[in-house]
Amino acid sequence: MTAASPQRPMISVVVPFHASLDSLEGIRATVDTARLPTETIYVVDTALRSAMPAMREHETVICIENRGRGYNLREGAQRARGNVIVFLHADTRLPDGWDMAIRDALHDDGVAGGAFSLRFDRDSPFLRLVVLASDLLIHLMGRFSGDRAMFVRAGLMQAHLDVLDVPIMEDTELSIFMQKHGETVLLPGEAVTSADAFVRHGFIRNTLRIILCSLWYAVGVDLQDIFDYYYRR
Repeated sequence: MTAASPQRPMISVVVPFHASLDSLEGIRATVDTARLPTETIYVVDTALRSAMPAMREHETVICIENRGRGYNLREGAQRARGNVIVFLHADTRLPDGWDMAIRDALHDDGVAGGAFSLRFDRDSPFLRLVVLASDLLIHLMGRFSGDRAMFVRAGLMQAHLDVLDVPIMEDTELSIFMQKHGETVLLPGEAVTSADAFVRHGFIRNTLRIILCSLWYAVGVDLQDIFDYYYRR
């Protein structure tokens, strides 16, 4: 991986916020554990503009109308100045040493990107089964879920930003894209993501929602229709 400075690379972390800024300080805390130079790009729904606090050095805010996470990630990726882009969900926290793990993985020029292992922020047999199923999907098909803090070489991503021109299923689109352009890696450090959606919708119902959307995607249902179903109130 080419360095952004003579000594060390720089990583751009893109974080979309569409409903609330409650997790902003948690995002700052997880990114701040990095030893390598980083920048953080917050892609914020216009409805949240007035609630944004003052930005710190190496932080940027992009305010756009929320049309879906893929479009938001594209806006952030387009502005990224680092050699690597990390797409971080607002309810996910990075593992200790996340930046060095990415740097080490990308020392192999054949690696296009990857993601982290996964753990929920609360424990239950059902959630452990969800993680196992997600792991199986990675091993069988190379499909990462977005809550694993996916990362990709910035030059590769910025040359193909149209990959992210989708309202939903952007993690699947990005997984397929990376596989076409190199190897992908699953790093052992665990990204910790919120289980709130499972609690709010119910463990079984939320799992069925995810499965149904994946099946619709597989048979070619329009992505805007999938988005409208998944995010309906």
